[in-house]
Amino acid sequence: MAAVAGKPAGPRAAPGLSGSAVALAELCEQLEAPGWRGFARLRRYRSDNPGPARALARPLRSVAWEAREDFPARQVRFAFASTGSTANLDDVLLLESLDRGIIPRSYHSASRQPSRELRDPGSGLHQHQPDIVVVAAAPGVEGEEDAAFLDSLLEDLRTFRTRSSALLLVHSLAGAELRPRGLGDWSGPDGLGERQARLNLMLAERCREIPDVHVVDVPHLVALSGAGWWTLHRSWFVGNLGVPEALAPWLCREYAAAGAAVRGFVRKCLVMDLDDTLWGGVVGEAGPAGVQIGRDYPGNIFAAIQQVVRKLHERGVVLALNSQNNEDDAWAAFRGRPEMPLAPTHFAAWRINWKDKAANLVELAEELRLGLDSFVMLDNDPVQQAWVEDRLPEVHVLAAQDPLEMLHTLVGQRLFAGLGATAEDARRGASYVASARRREEEATAGDRASFLAGLGVTVTVGRAAAEHLPRLAQLAQRTNQFNLTTKRYTEGQIRELCQAPNVEVLRCSCRDRFADEGIVGLVILRGSGAEWAVDTCLLSCRVLGWGVEKALAAAMCRVVAARGAASLRGEYVRTAKNGVAEGFYRDAGFAALASDPERTSWTLERPGADDRTPAWIRLEMEEEAS
Repeated sequence: MAAVAGKPAGPRAAPGLSGSAVALAELCEQLEAPGWRGFARLRRYRSDNPGPARALARPLRSVAWEAREDFPARQVRFAFASTGSTANLDDVLLLESLDRGIIPRSYHSASRQPSRELRDPGSGLHQHQPDIVVVAAAPGVEGEEDAAFLDSLLEDLRTFRTRSSALLLVHSLAGAELRPRGLGDWSGPDGLGERQARLNLMLAERCREIPDVHVVDVPHLVALSGAGWWTLHRSWFVGNLGVPEALAPWLCREYAAAGAAVRGFVRKCLVMDLDDTLWGGVVGEAGPAGVQIGRDYPGNIFAAIQQVVRKLHERGVVLALNSQNNEDDAWAAFRGRPEMPLAPTHFAAWRINWKDKAANLVELAEELRLGLDSFVMLDNDPVQQAWVEDRLPEVHVLAAQDPLEMLHTLVGQRLFAGLGATAEDARRGASYVASARRREEEATAGDRASFLAGLGVTVTVGRAAAEHLPRLAQLAQRTNQFNLTTKRYTEGQIRELCQAPNVEVLRCSCRDRFADEGIVGLVILRGSGAEWAVDTCLLSCRVLGWGVEKALAAAMCRVVAARGAASLRGEYVRTAKNGVAEGFYRDAGFAALASDPERTSWTLERPGADDRTPAWIRLEMEEEAS
């Protein structure tokens, strides 16, 4: 097929899935195979066949999920403790979870018994051994004092936390629809509106006292969902169902985002088209002055899209461009329209050419050292959407085409949402831009040795303290490539490990003359006396290729040597993504003990005796880890 209008030959308009039973059966078979293809096809199927969640969820329940090789890494166990029944959430939760590549297993407590389920170690909720617990409690007695309700709820959460490290998602209160005072409701501090706002603020403050508790902003989701009656709805009166149908997808999107974060499936990079995506019109035809961006319609929608993208960048999302354009025309649009919220400096990498966009994405992933399952694609062209989705199912393709639809999708999707913000999040976008500058310098350096020597790399290793825990938990949940065992830990679990007598929890920071990368590594060591073992060792992909892993190996050997270790054992557990870490123990001087297709075990005698820190790296051991 010949290329048309500068488009590459090859892409087809749609994968061809229909609403037929045959197509649905084929989809179910694809979902039983490992990898991302089935999830991408399901996303396309839902886009092509909109309808009630239960109509699609029921046949999906026949899928043999346990037959997937990657089922253990994708399964997330949810439990619900609610004043009202939550049974109507299962179908929507299944679809929202599969949209993010996780497979949910749910338990629903008996309605009106959240306190008993949370406190009783023999309850069905505890027996379910959940990864995530959703708590939707409300004052049980009319006129109950807010302080008494909060005290009781917080005691439920604390009691639960002593028995489980599961992530807790606590609903804030949406308030009552009935406001007998009308406009006078806000005239005094005892009005229902002010009481609800004050109670939710108190709830948020009190929840910060307990590790791994996050508040679900229900009033915000009610507003986005357009649920006209959030407590006085028919399903409440008919079946005691606490969530109206209109609100269910928005709540389940929050739960699924938390599940994806727990399993390390948070997306990290937003890759975008330019024409009719970041601005209106085709810059190659209209010129920089002719593209639509600014205060007037429809340019104001594209300006709003860029503002949202910039906020994502400031939060740590890596930005990249993938556009079929002449590169000079594209950059001229940014330079010629200063009212654009985005500038060239916001983009860590780009492919602005006339090549296959799927091939461009592969190159971008290699350049940024990110897996394709870290990418989200925003492109208004349905042909390109279908092409990339078919060729690279790991990439999450946003199906939006209209500019307002793209704006709403960016705002409403929770694909980049982790379990908390850290200082490293704010610097991540700038860090990837610094990486581009390093690559440019390396390309002109005489040899790699002189390039590395000129970086001025400093690696600092020290014991983890309270202020480091959010970032360390984030690394444990999101790092997939240089991760020797891919064990996932929450902030509360890492806090407990820091307090254990026979555990060392180390954090690794890194900086060079281009950027301060902040905390980029986590090591957890377990043992006592002469025998120690590496439980977890991981590094952010941003610092790979500098030899930082060798400095980290030297640091952890020094730490266990100071604890009297005569040997240090380690294990590499092979996954589909962590091949880059396979040679870590060998390069650090460890001797192989055993090997099979899934894992290898290693040992090092007299740890700390052989320091293999590269000559171009300055290793600093903070006093508390010396």
